[in-house]
Amino acid sequence: MTEFVQIVLGIIFLAIVYILTRYGIAHRIRRTATLVIRDLERQEAFDPGSAVDLPYAKPQYFRFGLRDYRPKALQSLIQAGVIGKTEPDKYYLLQRGAFRPVE
Repeated sequence: MTEFVQIVLGIIFLAIVYILTRYGIAHRIRRTATLVIRDLERQEAFDPGSAVDLPYAKPQYFRFGLRDYRPKALQSLIQAGVIGKTEPDKYYLLQRGAFRPVE
């Protein structure tokens, strides 16, 4: 196998690994989004009056352990219009039952 073919195969392999990694992270964020929604449903936060504080919404600068996808999932749900945010950083569901869980 020539050196050129080895380089091309290496670049293709790296591109495939990158794409699969991005897909895996997106899948984990979608799964975590369902957990965030279930957490708000369990706490019955359905309007601004019943909004709750979520401890994982604040950035943690000194965190040990595995990566926490909950803050990223929460921001995605806010941008999608599924979750609302009040002024003192409390969260509630805007669309009850409108989000289909990913399994």
